[in-house]
Amino acid sequence: MDAMTCLEIEWPSIARSARARRALARWTTDYPDLDQLSSLDGFFQRYADKRPLVRILVELAAEDELAARTLLQVMLPGLRRLSWSLGIAESADLGELVSIAWINIVEYPLHRPGAVAANLIGDTRKQYLRDHRPAVVLFPAESVPSPEVAVLSSLAIDHAVALADAGIIEPLVLRTIIRTRFLGDRLCDVAADEDLTVSTLTQRRLKTERKLRHLDALAA
Repeated sequence: MDAMTCLEIEWPSIARSARARRALARWTTDYPDLDQLSSLDGFFQRYADKRPLVRILVELAAEDELAARTLLQVMLPGLRRLSWSLGIAESADLGELVSIAWINIVEYPLHRPGAVAANLIGDTRKQYLRDHRPAVVLFPAESVPSPEVAVLSSLAIDHAVALADAGIIEPLVLRTIIRTRFLGDRLCDVAADEDLTVSTLTQRRLKTERKLRHLDALAA
């Protein structure tokens, strides 16, 4: 099951939760236009123009994780289409694409002109093309590695473990990288085991992999 499917599966429980009802009531205080919504699912109804609602979500997203998660859900159809155009619709890289989108959402510059959703999809595409290779290059779990690849993979894991022991990367994220990149576990299963949402875990994994890439580049 890919990362986007995991997000789709977890969304109903998020949207119908007491936390979501409280958040919508809180947002409506500052944004009266949200009065038209009875739940977070209202963001997905066929309004003539969703752009004002998307703008509200991105304004909230930097400080409100649930707003960011809602906007990520709004973006999923566009991210699906992007994955097909990039040729990764059935790839483990879907999780990284989601991670990049999440970071773009929470760091979106509010002064930027143009349609928010289109900008976010475009930024996600550019970042993925610049930075899509995983930091720890490991063989797919379903394949049989050559002895050389197995040795290199073991060395990469040993290096990452040493960084975790030194406090440079989080042990939780190290576990995630090993389980999803090396053992082939599904990201949604790892997120459930760690009591985190898929979007939060994918974001933390991406940031750590970028740090590993940077450290590798400095050591080269």
